[in-house]
Amino acid sequence: MIDQSEDHSQRNESAQDRDARQRMLQINRRQAEFYESRAEAAAENTDNEKAASAATNLWTRMRRFVQRAGKEAGVADSVYALHRRWLGDLSDSRVLDLGAASGNPLSLEIAELSREYHAIDLSQSQIEVLQERLTAAGLAAKARAYMLDFLGNNWPAEYFDVVYAHSVLHHFEYLSVMLTELSRVLRPGGLVISTDPIQTDPINRLARIIYRPFQTDRDWEWPFTRKTLRALGQHFQIEEVQGYNGLSKFGFLFGSSAARAALEFDMNRANRIGIPFYMCWQCTLKLRNEIR
Repeated sequence: MIDQSEDHSQRNESAQDRDARQRMLQINRRQAEFYESRAEAAAENTDNEKAASAATNLWTRMRRFVQRAGKEAGVADSVYALHRRWLGDLSDSRVLDLGAASGNPLSLEIAELSREYHAIDLSQSQIEVLQERLTAAGLAAKARAYMLDFLGNNWPAEYFDVVYAHSVLHHFEYLSVMLTELSRVLRPGGLVISTDPIQTDPINRLARIIYRPFQTDRDWEWPFTRKTLRALGQHFQIEEVQGYNGLSKFGFLFGSSAARAALEFDMNRANRIGIPFYMCWQCTLKLRNEIR
């Protein structure tokens, strides 16, 4: 595995991009402190994070309620089944699990199936938990989890075959710098699989506009917009998309049968760019790095 203490990177950046990178590195240090607060709140079994405003804590509880309802309706299972299909055979792949925290639902599975696995996160305490899980699973010989800011990495160009970015890309204000770095560390033809909030639904967009002045984490919360999707298309080939928490975010109000029907609608209609996709609150994308 590459030693991050040595600088293997080769970046050709404009002065503007270097300034944007430095600004985001500073923001990420504050973000790391926020996530440590989140980890502390989880350890104390409370939704209230000391580093967050009352509005942010309320928003977090509302978001988790929608996520729990969606999970009960089968949204998460459907999305992760889709991810498994997109990931395909990883036996000869070097994988980066970006922003992995203490492990997303597929982290251990990806680590076991891949040839080499790196998981990074801004939170030292959370990533240590994932390293303990990897070690307990007997995967330490080929899998590592460690604290690292992706924008400060020292990997050589074209090092990874796959980047799994679970709820990560929307944390970057200057997304172009992030996407350029992703493209640099990925081999030509390599994959990025991302999952992020999207605010193209009018209700969601209005709620976020009202909430944003009171939002503690607003400097690193940039839910996807139509402009974001265009930017992604300029850096990567968007091979597949899937929106969720569209109609399914209301299905649980009318019982389990309605929730399943709403989920089926989202999975069948929000799998291409169009109105059903734009009405969703979350999206997942399969991106292909351009052949250089």
